[in-house]
Amino acid sequence: MSRHATSAPSPRARPTRTGSIYLLVLGGAVIVTLMGMAAVTSSRIATRTAARGRDWAQAGLLATSAVEIAVARINRDVAWRSAHATGVPVVIGPLGRGTLRYVLVDDDGSLTDELTDPVQVLGIATVGDTTRCFSVMAAPASAGVPLPALSSIIHSAGTLSQLSGALSLDGGPLTTNSSLTIAGTLTGNAECQTAVITGTVDGTVLTGVDPRAMPSPSVVAVYNQMASVIPWTSLVSQRIENALVSPSSPPTAATPPSPSGVYAITVPAGSTLTIRYCRLRATLLVTLEAGASLRVLKSLLWDPPRPDFPCLIVSGGALSNVEFGLDAARLSEPGTGRNFNPPSDPYAGLSDADLLDTYASELHGLYHIIGPSSTVRVTTEARFAGTLLAEGSVELINTASFSHEPGLLSVPPIGYTARTGTMVPVRGTWQWAAAP
Repeated sequence: MSRHATSAPSPRARPTRTGSIYLLVLGGAVIVTLMGMAAVTSSRIATRTAARGRDWAQAGLLATSAVEIAVARINRDVAWRSAHATGVPVVIGPLGRGTLRYVLVDDDGSLTDELTDPVQVLGIATVGDTTRCFSVMAAPASAGVPLPALSSIIHSAGTLSQLSGALSLDGGPLTTNSSLTIAGTLTGNAECQTAVITGTVDGTVLTGVDPRAMPSPSVVAVYNQMASVIPWTSLVSQRIENALVSPSSPPTAATPPSPSGVYAITVPAGSTLTIRYCRLRATLLVTLEAGASLRVLKSLLWDPPRPDFPCLIVSGGALSNVEFGLDAARLSEPGTGRNFNPPSDPYAGLSDADLLDTYASELHGLYHIIGPSSTVRVTTEARFAGTLLAEGSVELINTASFSHEPGLLSVPPIGYTARTGTMVPVRGTWQWAAAP
């Protein structure tokens, strides 16, 4: 019996696992890389967020500073309203890591039409890519205490002389920061440093009194912001006469109407401006160049355009002079051929279209003469109710009756208080705002 040998089957080759291991290692590396990149990205985002947070906080602080700087700037400049335009940015400059600017906004679109208008002050700061804006409303401070000189009927920083005639005072004294001379008759009180009396006084004269503070000469800049200019060449014979001067009625055809009732004119050197036979409801700003003169004569009725404005501010150059020489005759519509109370400008609430009325010749309100070398001469016989302030010397001649206007103390003209034009932030109006 034969046997056949049977061969054993050959074993299978084992599959290799190197590809799987590579994939696992590669996948792990990718995951680690992604985790690293995520960590780096997260760190960068956190860093940027922190930087933006710092920029945001610093921009907020700087925006607040910009508001404070803006308020301080406008309170240092009496003419700030005309130096700015509503809504137009003003660059303050760099500060720390940021840049600052501010914007003033008046709701009616004009910073100069009303001196008592509040304004919105926007402080804007940019730090990096971050810009923030802080806002507050600023309004004029309370009127403050009227200057002591407003309690006088006539006050001069220079000498004050009553040279002749009889002067009667009612409601206030004559005062001067210098010497007083009385050669005529004075019925009333006076205050001065020294006195020379050769006439008659029915009242009290106090000597050695403390000087009374004069208004700042820069007060004229406050009103210049609102003034319409009267061209000198538009005057006939260098006069304003037979005219109604008011916000809606300018003194010459070449003069634009002034909504505030303020008009300005410059009198050339050596020339004379004469105002007579007029009714004025206006503030006149008169600049007298060297040797120029202003004469307010004949029949005249003068009131301010509003209670807190003066009637006249004169800026006098060297050797300039001002004369008040009104007479007692009434201002006459038939005599001038001019209607002084049309519907646009009623007087005492009354208006008409005829030429039949007459008016008392009187000066009411505040008259301020700036310039230590300007001489003021008062020869008026008409009634004066108000205050005359002069930096130079004052001479009083002829018979006159002067009285004080109490309204000058209860509603002092803007710029004639102890705090002139100060703007202060209004409580409760601080807030964040969108940058313009």
